[in-house]
Amino acid sequence: MLSESKIGMVFLASNDLRRAREFYETALGFVPVSASSDFVTYNAGRVKLRIGEVTGFGANRDPGGDDSELLVFHVDSVDEMRTLLERRGVSFSPTLRYEIGATAAFHDPDHHNITLYEPSEESLSWPSGPKVRDLMEAPSPDGTLLGARNILYLFLFVGDTGKAVRFYRDILGLRVLEDDPEAGVVKYDCDGLIIATHLVGGDSRCAVDMDLSFEKGSAPVFSVGDMSQVVKRLKTADVDLLEMSASASPWAAAKFCDPSGHQFYLTSGVRQTNREKSRMQPA
Repeated sequence: MLSESKIGMVFLASNDLRRAREFYETALGFVPVSASSDFVTYNAGRVKLRIGEVTGFGANRDPGGDDSELLVFHVDSVDEMRTLLERRGVSFSPTLRYEIGATAAFHDPDHHNITLYEPSEESLSWPSGPKVRDLMEAPSPDGTLLGARNILYLFLFVGDTGKAVRFYRDILGLRVLEDDPEAGVVKYDCDGLIIATHLVGGDSRCAVDMDLSFEKGSAPVFSVGDMSQVVKRLKTADVDLLEMSASASPWAAAKFCDPSGHQFYLTSGVRQTNREKSRMQPA
């Protein structure tokens, strides 16, 4: 159904766009490619990162930080990037090192989990390795520090691996890159990035106890060709899908959720191009 589509953008909801822009541009070094009073868009490798104010989106999220969704950026050295960002006031959780490589996470002002990832050579030999290398080698965005790095993964923690597989593989038709039953991790190729579903409690190093009931604050955006056909097939598969008018959302035509409440948007290339606001405005 979405096997021929791609994720070309990740949307992050913000309660204060001005504050979010100050953090991403001043502390993290992102350079905006488009902006309005409602949103700002940055390049992040093969995908764009869009931050916008949306009333009610993510309003009930855990104020301590939403770790049910991890936006993962590739870095050459976790230690070096961490040191540079700490000098700009970014506060990190402890660095983790194990067979996947090294990771270090922090939260943005809206509590989104942003994770630095330095892949190990072992992890690059796994079935997902060629895709990870491909994303690592994508042209780097303009910017400095993390703003010049590429998004590799969006990790989504789920309550039931079987339900997640049926949704992502069987209903959405996404190609499985790698399946690790022991850790409860399944990785899917979404062209611009990898979606990795991770079972809560599936790995003793993280997410041993997590409340998935909070409304999620991010949404991958699938760019599709024939929107009417995709919407029809999702409805036929009993996916609870909300169609959105152009006045309600100038760049997204519909949205839906997976069984654990993670949100997704659908957009068409025509709609996005015609409705995109590209006039730069000050933060």
